[in-house]
Amino acid sequence: MVAVSGTGGVVGKEMGIVLPKDSFVEWLQYVILGLTMALSDKRFSEQGDFDVRRYYPETFPTILQRLKELEAPEPAHIGTHTSFTYIPFPGLPVGFGLWIFAFYGGVVFDVLVSPSELSEG
Repeated sequence: MVAVSGTGGVVGKEMGIVLPKDSFVEWLQYVILGLTMALSDKRFSEQGDFDVRRYYPETFPTILQRLKELEAPEPAHIGTHTSFTYIPFPGLPVGFGLWIFAFYGGVVFDVLVSPSELSEG
């Protein structure tokens, strides 16, 4: 498993598993749609593929260090026990990119949102 930032930097490699499409993955998609609206005042209306990965809890410090090395923005907090980091893909509308969600300081998921046409070709 490899998560790649918009600048091509590798965030996590062999640190977790890809999740199958299920209701939790759909929930994360809705969260991203809402956050995109909050960040840009624009709806995420493009067709995109959402690939979700779950990191092993012991890898959280390594992920944070890697994000710092990639000069990713500081995590933004949503409520008390949840934060997210968004690294946009240059040249694409807001919403496309790498989203990293941390729950309770160690339960970490990343969502790579890419245009559907890139995945089909």
